[in-house]
Amino acid sequence: MLTLMLGALAFAGGDGSEKWKDGELDPKVLHDVTAYTAGKNVWTLGVGTQDFGLLTNMSIGTRAAFYVLGVANAHAKITAIQTPKFDVAFQAEWLRRGFGEDIVVTATPIGWTGSWIVSRRLSLHGGTSWMLMSAKGTLGVDEIASGLAGVIGVDVSADLSEQLSTTEVYAGVNASVYQTRIAADYRLNRRDSIVFTLQNYVALSGLVAGGVGYTTPDGIELQAGPSARFAVPLDDALPVAMTLSWQFSWDRAHLRLGIPLTKGISVIYAMPEALALYWDLGPKKKADADP
Repeated sequence: MLTLMLGALAFAGGDGSEKWKDGELDPKVLHDVTAYTAGKNVWTLGVGTQDFGLLTNMSIGTRAAFYVLGVANAHAKITAIQTPKFDVAFQAEWLRRGFGEDIVVTATPIGWTGSWIVSRRLSLHGGTSWMLMSAKGTLGVDEIASGLAGVIGVDVSADLSEQLSTTEVYAGVNASVYQTRIAADYRLNRRDSIVFTLQNYVALSGLVAGGVGYTTPDGIELQAGPSARFAVPLDDALPVAMTLSWQFSWDRAHLRLGIPLTKGISVIYAMPEALALYWDLGPKKKADADP
């Protein structure tokens, strides 16, 4: 992965690199951790995500690699408020995967991001998201905890064992988790910038359903067995994922190399913000048409 990124760096930094570097700064060049989108009819093709500009302020996309892992997914983002200094976007994603013979897990993160151009070189970004998760099948506490850890990267098995029966089998679970995010980018020149990101989960809550399901002669589906609610205040443990990266942004190619730092979250959940490689294909922005 790193070899591929360094190869792209060498390729993109060929003739004209210094001229591009000395060009006018673009405060809206970043799209993944900000409220900005690439623009209408622009394809953003990356190792992690692939997006298409459906409208000037709206993009849709997917993560192709997730399908290889058996995870169906899609996402969308719309910049609802656009001003010279401050933008606000709303985004949503849908993910679904089956496990074993009868377990199906669905996750739907929805949220917003605000981006503020503080000065010619500095921009600040922040937002929150609310992820809705559901799982259906034959589930014990261990399976529920493992599924949640797979989605949010936080081990909550001890908390769930205290609140739910470890001997019961459940037919499903509905859970929600609240997350906050902040980011900043400092532009050294048109090509180079320093990017900082931080995200953490604040609270997790949910409801587990009865453990025995059956259908009546009238076709009505019923569930019998224990049901219970659970709530885990994640702000006590304060699981945090931080990254500090160097961003290279050329005319079409973009490369980010950074260091992920985590506390209470698997480091793999910080990698998309620390390492990224993608290209913008299609119409250029008006400001970039004649560099």
